[in-house]
Amino acid sequence: MDWSRAKTILIVFLFVVNIFLVGTYMKKESDDRKERLEQRRDVVTVLGNQGITISEESIPYEQVEMHNATIKVYEDRAHLASSLLGEVSETTNAESTVYSAKSGNMMFLSDSFSFVYETEREVKTSEDAKNIAKDIADKLKISHSGGEISVRAAAGGYRVFIPQVFDGMQIFGGEVELKISPEGNVLGSGRFIGSGKPVETSGRTMDVSALLLEFADEMSGLGIEKTEITKLGYGYMPQSPAGGRVYLVPTLEISTTSGVFYISMSDGSLMTM
Repeated sequence: MDWSRAKTILIVFLFVVNIFLVGTYMKKESDDRKERLEQRRDVVTVLGNQGITISEESIPYEQVEMHNATIKVYEDRAHLASSLLGEVSETTNAESTVYSAKSGNMMFLSDSFSFVYETEREVKTSEDAKNIAKDIADKLKISHSGGEISVRAAAGGYRVFIPQVFDGMQIFGGEVELKISPEGNVLGSGRFIGSGKPVETSGRTMDVSALLLEFADEMSGLGIEKTEITKLGYGYMPQSPAGGRVYLVPTLEISTTSGVFYISMSDGSLMTM
């Protein structure tokens, strides 16, 4: 047998097979792309017929993959309070625990907390308020990297919202709210303070296109006949803490001209904070 000739034939055969496989793959990719684009156009048309306007580009081309998850709750409350207020004394009753110090006090009640804190720092601008918020976030170990701390002028002072962000995903309804006076007095509140990284659990999420159709049904049920979707966002909605962890539901945030709505990516239901 002419092994050189056989080797050449084999190489040519493998080359032809590779070309066939690449061609098949490219055709499948082209067909999938065409199907996804048609699906986006169909969703835009269906929503438009129901009075909801959205641009095709706002609907993600690829599947958004998210999973149910849990996050550990920071349970060393005395340490959190002393990090913010300094040396504290503890008072506990059946419903709450209060930590008191010269600079203020911090109360933990079920799954929420609140505090009064005298910073002794004059607040003249929104930047002053944001700097105080950053300092408080660091002391309370609030994970907000990648999330924007928002500041609004209110009642002679400022309202500041510190998001809780884990692995780039925001926790909707998990923001810590601060009311800061010009004298630097702070009234703060929140639901919980997460710690570490989210741990994924079982459960898959629905396609965004399907979620938007569920959203249209929800709007109809609320009596909203016409609105425009201006932005889509992705994150988690927290449930009540249990066993030292908070259950996180994958959530689609839909900003519209009628307000901001939250849809569970697990079942398409409308969620409230």
